[in-house]
Amino acid sequence: MASVALHEKQAPIKDGYKWIPSNAVFTLSSSGTLELTSITCKIGTMKQISQAKQKIVGLHQKTGDDDPEIFGELCLENMLLKALVACAGSTLKAVAMTLDIPIAEFEDGKELAEDKIEKLGKLTERYCVVIQAITKNPDLSVSLRGGGASRSLK
Repeated sequence: MASVALHEKQAPIKDGYKWIPSNAVFTLSSSGTLELTSITCKIGTMKQISQAKQKIVGLHQKTGDDDPEIFGELCLENMLLKALVACAGSTLKAVAMTLDIPIAEFEDGKELAEDKIEKLGKLTERYCVVIQAITKNPDLSVSLRGGGASRSLK
């Protein structure tokens, strides 16, 4: 039933993308604020997440995601982006502390040596687990269980 609903919702959207491919392109954005008193990064919260108790995660609205009963209540892509910002921000803060680079200097608009900025960026990329998960093509396994049979896909 859900697959039929998905097809019905997506068919006109996909047809529209065939005629105007640029309509299929969208940009997600997120931001975070580094905390000066801890190794954390505050992210802006989506209204749906802040109100969530138990929510169903689903597809982006560009796929026809306007019915939460079928497609879910929260957008997967936005959740991933928020996780990326939070992880990279917290990692950057930890790396900056290790390298003795005061984050407050960024906020004061003081210049920082280019080599320090480059090292901060490279180490943040190396140690941010979300960046690593996205860029290193992690192994994904799916296990299907039930009816006495089990099958794993890799």
